[in-house]
Amino acid sequence: MSGANKHPYHLVEASPWPAVGSAAAFTAAIGGVMYMHEVAYGVAVLGLGFALVLATMFMWWRDIVREAEYQGHHTPIVQIGMRYGMMLFIASEIMFFVAFFWAFFDRAIYPNDGIWPPEGITTFDPFDLPLINTLVLLLSGLHSDMGASRITAWKPQGFHDRSCIDRCAWRDFHRFAGS
Repeated sequence: MSGANKHPYHLVEASPWPAVGSAAAFTAAIGGVMYMHEVAYGVAVLGLGFALVLATMFMWWRDIVREAEYQGHHTPIVQIGMRYGMMLFIASEIMFFVAFFWAFFDRAIYPNDGIWPPEGITTFDPFDLPLINTLVLLLSGLHSDMGASRITAWKPQGFHDRSCIDRCAWRDFHRFAGS
């Protein structure tokens, strides 16, 4: 049984439906623009786009139901992951709409108070110390990653040099940060 699952997770296979759905949505958008500009066959292209979107939804959901019910890929752990994913999606949508309406009402209620930074606050140059610290952190991360890849490939030569560079970058970062 070399093809048997050794884990309770579902690794999905390649699906054509994301690409087909994107093409269908693009067709519907083009049809909508054609209809609004009263171009010939705009309504037909819009209708075709909506029909393709509905067909894509039907076929994609058919595949998901087939994976869950008939192929048994949706184990209890996968179901929990899908619930968490849906909860995170709903939470992100709530945060998006709160931010959107917050910005709208802030502009509507206080139209002339949008000055940033507030008066009396002096800002620092972002291309001075913050840029240096960012570069130090990114380069030390690059060196750490290169050292880890050398260890996993069992090529220890050069690892000691990279770890010394990482320690120096850490020291310099804390020296610049003033801690």
